[in-house]
Amino acid sequence: MEFVQFYPTALDCGEGRRFLLSEALRGEGARLVNEDGKEFIDDRVGSLSSRDRVARAIALEIRRTGARVYLKFDRTDSDFVHTRFPLISERCRLIGLDLAKDRIPVVPAAHYVMGGVWTDLIG
Repeated sequence: MEFVQFYPTALDCGEGRRFLLSEALRGEGARLVNEDGKEFIDDRVGSLSSRDRVARAIALEIRRTGARVYLKFDRTDSDFVHTRFPLISERCRLIGLDLAKDRIPVVPAAHYVMGGVWTDLIG
């Protein structure tokens, strides 16, 4: 099966299973920034771009810089962030991060196999 959908924002917390960070975070004001704190998606909608473009942009930025990429809420009320995203907020807290205040490291992750055609050696 050759078609795999990549989810753009999985929590990059080292070892173990990735935890997917809802795309609603970006819809509610989280921005994608690089190590220097600068937005890097060269698109008119930036962090709100489509899933495939965001995943590709993150992967390219990581490859280009060798550094992490982050989600950052710096223009949204902290209480709103924690109330709106309690499960994500708690998961971040468990690894020592505050979703509303800290830069949250993200990386694309394989999400679904989207199909393809099963074949054998003869085709």
